[in-house]
Amino acid sequence: MNKKIIIFIVGSVFALIISCKNYADLKQSVEQAEQKVKGFREGVEKKVKQGIKQAEQKVKGFLGKEVKDISDEIAKKLKEEEKDKKEEKKEQAKEVKKQKEKKEELMQADDPNNINHAQILQQANGQDSKPALEAVQQSANGGQQKAEEEAKEKEVRAKAEQEAKEKEERKRKQQEEEREKREKEVKAKIEELTNKIDEINNGIDSIKHRRWFVEDEKRFKVKATEVRDKVTGPVFDYFTNDSKGDTGEGAQTEESIYYGWGLTDLEEDEEELVKLLKELQDTRSSLRTKLNVGNQQKVVLQPDPELKESVKVSEIESDLEELKSKLEKVKNYLRDEAHFDTIKGYINDANSNRISEYDE
Repeated sequence: MNKKIIIFIVGSVFALIISCKNYADLKQSVEQAEQKVKGFREGVEKKVKQGIKQAEQKVKGFLGKEVKDISDEIAKKLKEEEKDKKEEKKEQAKEVKKQKEKKEELMQADDPNNINHAQILQQANGQDSKPALEAVQQSANGGQQKAEEEAKEKEVRAKAEQEAKEKEERKRKQQEEEREKREKEVKAKIEELTNKIDEINNGIDSIKHRRWFVEDEKRFKVKATEVRDKVTGPVFDYFTNDSKGDTGEGAQTEESIYYGWGLTDLEEDEEELVKLLKELQDTRSSLRTKLNVGNQQKVVLQPDPELKESVKVSEIESDLEELKSKLEKVKNYLRDEAHFDTIKGYINDANSNRISEYDE
């Protein structure tokens, strides 16, 4: 037992000694490592400081060079600007000199006697010549007077041109207003005629039917005066009457478009409207004859034949339908925009002829 204890104690002592030795070796290793790290750090710091110093020197050198270049550039620009200013002053001086010479030339040109003012002034100063001074003064006054007259003439011309321009503008505006007025009159006349055609066609329907919207209720007989007043009379008065004195059917208007627009002297193959109105005139005359006693035709410059008391609708129905068809053709012609200028020409010519008749 004691032997084991002694062995244990001896082992513990050896272990303690070994442990102390290892600790001493470890401490020495740590110190050596710290020394190496410190040396390395100091070396790095030294190199960094040297690098920073070198970089600062390079930057200072670069900045110094840039500043010098900029200063040189500014100095160069200033010299160029100063040179340009000197050249500009020289050019201005030349221009002033040219203007002065030109003015002197103009003064000499305005002088009717072509007197050299400068020479006369020199003579006057050198010789105390009173007549020469008076000549200079008179010449100068003459040149000034001529300039004033030219300025006045220029003003008068400008005023005359402005007045002519204003007059032309007033004339153009007046012509435009007259053109618009004529176009309104033409449109109003076309509307009046087309409305009259609609009215006549409604009259035809009322003659054929008891109620125009119910075609089954046809009329058997109608008074001849009703047909005249609703159909043949308006057609004659507004469209087909070819003379001024023949008012015929009750004179609902002064003159028809056939006569009033001067179409009686035109041929059918020349004007489409003339052809349509002549066809309408023939159809209307055929219907009007059937309204007369004994179907008598009207004789020119003779009174209208006596009307029948009444007529059968079946006897005049085909004439009514044909007349309605002819009226629709005239209506379509009047409404067609392609014929507007032609119609306007008819109306303008008719108005001009009326003015000529009034003047006579």
